[in-house]
Amino acid sequence: MGKGTFWENFSYELTDNKGNFYFLIAMGLGINGVFWGLFFYGAYKAYAETACKLAEEISQVFGWRHPKWINLKKITAKREKELMRQGKWYSPKDTSKPPLPSAKLLWDDEYWHYY
Repeated sequence: MGKGTFWENFSYELTDNKGNFYFLIAMGLGINGVFWGLFFYGAYKAYAETACKLAEEISQVFGWRHPKWINLKKITAKREKELMRQGKWYSPKDTSKPPLPSAKLLWDDEYWHYY
């Protein structure tokens, strides 16, 4: 780095010294990536502990002995087939009727709980 203030050197790197500009950008992105990575990892760890406690409490309330063996996708598919056989099932995209719970995710709109 040359002599001068931080801002003089910074403006020199941005405008005149093109070779080191990309190094400065890569360094900034790397530091930013580490910062955001640590931030999201910490947020995940805080959320995971709360979600696990909540799931354990819910399974205790329902009296389930082995909640890790429960497959919600299978239960939902089985319930949907049962409703189809009874003629009570309709598409979640049908807006003329109240929405049904569904196992769809994100752009498929219906994802709020299982049967």
